[in-house]
Amino acid sequence: NAVGTIPRLVDLGVQRFLIPATLNIIVAQRLARRLCNECKRLIEPTPEQVKIIEISLKELPSEFSKTLSIQKPYRLYEPVGCDACKGKGFFGRIGLYEVLRMTPELEHVILSGESEAEVLVEAKRQGMITLRQEAVLHLLNGVIPFTEVVRETY
Repeated sequence: NAVGTIPRLVDLGVQRFLIPATLNIIVAQRLARRLCNECKRLIEPTPEQVKIIEISLKELPSEFSKTLSIQKPYRLYEPVGCDACKGKGFFGRIGLYEVLRMTPELEHVILSGESEAEVLVEAKRQGMITLRQEAVLHLLNGVIPFTEVVRETY
């Protein structure tokens, strides 16, 4: 993830004061398998899946979540397999992105030696959408299955 880049740079020997001064933006990317539109099957989410979805939606930035029109019950899909996807249930991939912009507030958190968790809290406070949240949005749009949410966002 993008936030994890900061402790990795420190582990590589980069001095903390150099990180905010040299980074403008950090982008993390994962490629999730896209469901085949010809054969995907509608399923009912399990209580555990609903819990994960609702946690992710609840933590979305308010200015972003206001524009969403997500209805319950959640409509999830699973791969099946057909001639169009050669029996795999997937057809291509879709990018999942997490973008961390360097700001004066984030610079302060990094320079004060805070943990990765504290950097994440500040980034979310500033409106960052995490890889998990991005994946859940694609899940609810019927683009990827729940297995890809878990596989690509730990």
